[in-house]
Amino acid sequence: MIPFDAGPHPATGGRFTIISFRGQDPDAVYIETIGGELLIESEGVAQYRRVFRRLNADALSTEDTIALIGRMAGS
Repeated sequence: MIPFDAGPHPATGGRFTIISFRGQDPDAVYIETIGGELLIESEGVAQYRRVFRRLNADALSTEDTIALIGRMAGS
């Protein structure tokens, strides 16, 4: 969970899934859009990996997430 006080994050444009394959197949990013599905390969994957690393850095720990949800449920 990323708290509101962390400010805007780099994935506000929508959800994405980074897909890694075994063997020779290149990694890809799967995105569902209002116009349909989009599959990004090659150099485009690196941008989404950077976004994912930033999300992980900004996210609360598991313990802090549980505590925040508990506080929100109690109010």
